[in-house]
Amino acid sequence: MLLYVVKLTIGMLLLFWGAERFIVGSIAIAKHFAIAKFVIGVTIVALGTSAPEIFVSLIAATEQKPLLAIGNVLGSNIANLGLVLGLSGLLVPLHYNFQQIKPACFLMLIISIVVGIIFTQQVYLPLIAWGLILLFCIIMFLAPKNNISVPSISENTTINLPRAIFWTIFGIILLPISSQLTVDAASNIAVHLGISELVIGLSIVAIGTSLPELVTSLIGIYKREHELALGNIIGSNIINLTLVLGITGIFHPIVIPQIILQRDLPFLISISLATSIILYCNRQQQMLGRVWSASLMFIFISYFIILF
Repeated sequence: MLLYVVKLTIGMLLLFWGAERFIVGSIAIAKHFAIAKFVIGVTIVALGTSAPEIFVSLIAATEQKPLLAIGNVLGSNIANLGLVLGLSGLLVPLHYNFQQIKPACFLMLIISIVVGIIFTQQVYLPLIAWGLILLFCIIMFLAPKNNISVPSISENTTINLPRAIFWTIFGIILLPISSQLTVDAASNIAVHLGISELVIGLSIVAIGTSLPELVTSLIGIYKREHELALGNIIGSNIINLTLVLGITGIFHPIVIPQIILQRDLPFLISISLATSIILYCNRQQQMLGRVWSASLMFIFISYFIILF
């Protein structure tokens, strides 16, 4: 059991490192070839912070562990809003322009509800999964250029082209390897503890794959780029519910357990709705204060208590 815990910890740390190295290297390559910041923002950075969820869900789905993959997506989104955004706002009140974040915030809420409706059919079909991937592509294509920030971990770092290529390839290689290690360890822990892979995906794996969002948000706070932190979280949730969830379901139909409909989806929709309402109600002050952030943390902690 201890060995699997160690493997899981190493796997999640390597997941974070692989994603961070991929972002650092690929942004440097893009800047070297003078690729527009908009393209960098909506592709490399957005996909980079969601890379752990993508690879973990892909590995889990191909190994006939779809509930671990779905749990990872739902749990990661709840963790992003409750833990990452809640903790960020508790540390420093987050200032934002509601008009800029309103489209993404509204889109996140709508997609959460749509996924809930899809799952009420209790069978998640590959055709619907491809539809979610298509939706992701449409969102990326239509994203307004003037609303895209570029959350770059390497913003003040100069890297020459050979080193940038090395780190990009290194990240691409490390991500699937660390994902495999994470999925295998999580599955074995579930067996030893007598709990479902769904719960492991919703909890331990979800928090682990949310590490890039947490670190990127903290960097945004440190640099006083509060909208970077907020945009990173909301954008990641949109990617998880479209691209990552889509990848999870393209291989074969997945039967959705009743417990997801009764427990996990209501919490996901509730915390997405709560976030949207809080940001709307504070649109005049344009600030997410500590009290509201604490309420998001409270929802997340309540969910974790119910989960176990």
